Amino acid sequence: MAQWNERANYGLIIVADDTGGSSTHITSYASDNIAQPVLRPRLAVTYALATAEDGAGFEAGTDGASPSGYVAPIDDPIAVHHPDGVSGLQTLEAAGEHHTEPVDFWTNQDGITFLNDDGAWTILWKCIGSTAGDPGAARTVGPGYVSTFDDRHFKPVVAGQPATRYNTRLIDGYQPSRYTVGTNVERHIADAGGLGIFGVHHMRGAGGPNFNLRADQNDWSGAKRGQAVEGQKCASTPHPTAQEGGVYDIKIANCTQTNFANCPTSSWVSGTKGTLGAVGRMDIDVWFREGRGAESTGYGKDGRGLFVVKYRWRFSREIVKLWTSVTTYAKPDANGTPFVAEPKFVTSVTGKDGPERSGPPYLAGEFPRVALFNRQGATFVRGFQGAVARDAVVVHTEHTRETGRTRVRWDYQHQRSSPNGRCALDSTENACLSVVSRAYRSSDIIAGNIGGNSQFSPVWQSGSMAPGLTNGGGLDAWAVRLKGRAAARASDSLGGGRAWSCNGASPKATGVRRWEIAGRKNRVTVRDTNNFKVNPDSYKPSSATMFHGWEAGSGAYDCETLYRAYGPQGESFGWFATFDQ
Repeated sequence: MAQWNERANYGLIIVADDTGGSSTHITSYASDNIAQPVLRPRLAVTYALATAEDGAGFEAGTDGASPSGYVAPIDDPIAVHHPDGVSGLQTLEAAGEHHTEPVDFWTNQDGITFLNDDGAWTILWKCIGSTAGDPGAARTVGPGYVSTFDDRHFKPVVAGQPATRYNTRLIDGYQPSRYTVGTNVERHIADAGGLGIFGVHHMRGAGGPNFNLRADQNDWSGAKRGQAVEGQKCASTPHPTAQEGGVYDIKIANCTQTNFANCPTSSWVSGTKGTLGAVGRMDIDVWFREGRGAESTGYGKDGRGLFVVKYRWRFSREIVKLWTSVTTYAKPDANGTPFVAEPKFVTSVTGKDGPERSGPPYLAGEFPRVALFNRQGATFVRGFQGAVARDAVVVHTEHTRETGRTRVRWDYQHQRSSPNGRCALDSTENACLSVVSRAYRSSDIIAGNIGGNSQFSPVWQSGSMAPGLTNGGGLDAWAVRLKGRAAARASDSLGGGRAWSCNGASPKATGVRRWEIAGRKNRVTVRDTNNFKVNPDSYKPSSATMFHGWEAGSGAYDCETLYRAYGPQGESFGWFATFDQ
């Protein structure tokens, strides 16, 4: 079989010009991703420009098999360029040419924004804390993950007219919290707004039958219980009753500047900026520590690093890819054993602000549903529509534990069971948002060996399915590996308001190895004859999918039996995700 960039083409390539130069362009048309076969038939026409700069399109061993960011099925088995393929194909035929422009970027003192065909994606390189009058609120915006996304996909092409874009903010990490707890505002990670937020539940103390936390480990309410150490929280943010853990240090790879805004262009782009083959990049390491009385681990700034999350972003014209590793450094000391629960990556979609929509037609960003796909992301499983009232303190959640779960899609379908998401990219403003989530070998991410022949699992739940991934695999592998490690407590206490089964006595239990879908809506959710939650209202102000290694009850104060001792220092886990419309 013919090869492209040392990988199989997995299809027919029609060459329109000499491809001897390594900087090329590609235009492609794909059939729908709902019909079989799982891998969509694809026509690709690849050609070289006479003015192409040698090497502009490739980053060896890092990105895809062509400058457009398309990766052969070994790396990206569903190639989600158009998540709702039926509508996408129809609109391509109607509109004719699909306009495209080079990936661009700009920086300021807080972070960087990348612009591709889908829109503008902003990542901070600092943690922005709460403001005066909002003491200790978790309304902070963290670094590393996409904290704002403006859907700016191109409007239909009009002959003789310049290209124009739509503009709707779908992700807003700066939105104010919508509910209060006493005098404090505590924003749940599902409401935070962001793509790729990482968090855990953490506690330290004497485990076993006489479980007791260290005396000064209090959470935001003043209670002595576990803490939520999460990427949208700044560890340095003061609080009237306690100082929770969170982000405390940031490093940018390939940049020695103390002011990251002064990093060279090569830190942010592979290839030549302004060419169609250029790929935007953001390699950032985000360090977390415990809260008050953070213990010494010997790693990270001041030797107090609890864990580090390495984000490796790649922005191509039609798709955004993310490789992420989590490496833990917690260790026992005189104050007790450190325990961890509920590690997760989170996609929190805030959508369009304004009044709720009770049914179609929906405006851009008024998503009424999150759809689930498995079997390499192409087979529709079902939709989720349930929600809690927009001002409720407790976030409503639904769950899925399908072993082949691979992709979720925010769409405009008001019917729970329909595979058609009513996504209309290229013809209207209403473009869906699709997220692929699966395991990846963390050692490859840490070594910078992403893409290429790196080992990954085509599904998230790989801990017991892919033995080669259990040593440095995904968060599900973390759940499997915890079997036999000390639990914080043999059974659940009343710390969460009740003592219950926690859906399982071990992180390896199938009842807790699930994804969680959360949301807020205006009306009360009802159940259909199959006991599924049905609510055609649009999510306001937020909805989220939490990609858990394992769940641990209703908060950091619940289900101590699912808290397990951290492993040896340097233990790591990996995640691969794509984001596109």
